[in-house]
Amino acid sequence: MNNEEKYNKAKRLVELIGIGRSYIGGARKESPPESPRGTHEEFLVELQIKLRAKHMSNEQLDALLGFYTSDMGRSILEAQERIRKETGVTLASLTNNSGSKAAGWVPDPSNNSDDDT
Repeated sequence: MNNEEKYNKAKRLVELIGIGRSYIGGARKESPPESPRGTHEEFLVELQIKLRAKHMSNEQLDALLGFYTSDMGRSILEAQERIRKETGVTLASLTNNSGSKAAGWVPDPSNNSDDDT
């Protein structure tokens, strides 16, 4: 098998499992390719394809493709999609109801004050 065939298998796998999608407020939102987020998503997807083609054998790619195209694999992908959406909704509501820090905020460990800004 040549590298192009392996790349194509890796690409199909990444397409199936949904790497590079953005979930905001529980709804899938694909960014336009010309936007900075779209460029970031394209880079992430391409990186994941190349890394899978590099680090996975043909047999591993075939096994994962076989699984994710089976009835059980598709049902797991659908469940994961629902989990991602619900996680996005929950995180958005926590952020909206907190009245303080934005999503993704992490306290500064070097800040010893009671104010975690």
